[in-house]
Amino acid sequence: MSQSSVHEVANLLQDHPLFASLTVRELGELASLVEVRLVEQGDAVMVEGDEGDAFFLLQSGELRVTAGGTFLTTLRPGACIGELAVLDPGPRAATVKATRSSELLCFDRGRFEALLAADSLAAHKTVFALAKVVVQRLRQSLTQSAGPQPIDATQVNFVMRPL
Repeated sequence: MSQSSVHEVANLLQDHPLFASLTVRELGELASLVEVRLVEQGDAVMVEGDEGDAFFLLQSGELRVTAGGTFLTTLRPGACIGELAVLDPGPRAATVKATRSSELLCFDRGRFEALLAADSLAAHKTVFALAKVVVQRLRQSLTQSAGPQPIDATQVNFVMRPL
C-alpha cells in the first residue's frame, strides 16, 4: 500500500470508535495492514461455516446478515464485521452479503497476528477493543434469549496458541 493510501486509511480509522485509543503513529501502523475491498450487490463478504480469516469495517454501502437462513440484521457504515476471526479462527457464525455496492476495510488475521507477535501496542489495543465488541454482543444476545446459560469450563479452550 502506498504511503498516501496508508495515510488515508489511518484517517478513516481515526474516526472509528474502535480505534479511539490509538495514537497517530499506532493508527499508521495498523493502517499499513489494511486492504480496501469493494463488493457488489449480492456478493458475499463471508459465508457461515467458512474459516474466519479477517475482520472488516464497513466504510460505505449496506450489508445483510443471516444465520441458518434466518435474517438477523442490516449493517450500515461504521459496522465491525467478523471480529471473532481475530480472537478465534473458528467457523463464521453468519453469512454477510452486500445489498448494494459496498467498501470495506479488511484486516487479515495473518498480518494482524504478525503485528501482535511483534508486540505492537496498536495490535494489543485493537484486540482489547474487539474483545469489548464481542462482550457487548454477547450481553445483548443474552438479554434477548432466556438468559445466561451455564458454561461447562471443561469444554472451553483457555490455551493461547503461539503466534
